[in-house]
Amino acid sequence: MKNSILKGIDKHMHEWNKPGNPVRKLIYAGAFFVFGLMLIYLGFWKTLLVAALTAAGYFIGASDNLEDSARKLINKLFPPSSKKVTYGPEDMEKVKKALDEKKNEAKQEPAQAASAEPKE
Repeated sequence: MKNSILKGIDKHMHEWNKPGNPVRKLIYAGAFFVFGLMLIYLGFWKTLLVAALTAAGYFIGASDNLEDSARKLINKLFPPSSKKVTYGPEDMEKVKKALDEKKNEAKQEPAQAASAEPKE
């Protein structure tokens, strides 16, 4: 019973979140109205603190495994410096193409410069 109720709510949430839906317009208008009131009455920094705490609460509530989620978030924000970067064959091909193009451009520049000089 509980699972079917959650599926129904999920279905309605997807319908409400389609662009152009009047319910979505009202939800966003209400959210931005509240945000504007908070800016007026609390000020910028206090509103920013409320927004950060709300985002943290959402992050904690949405994660299945808080430890793994926090570790992934920290690694995204501050990547480990000891981690080695590995390039695949496609990446190496892109680098080779770029180097070849630079070499060709360097060869063409002196030839163009020589042809542009006036002859006496």
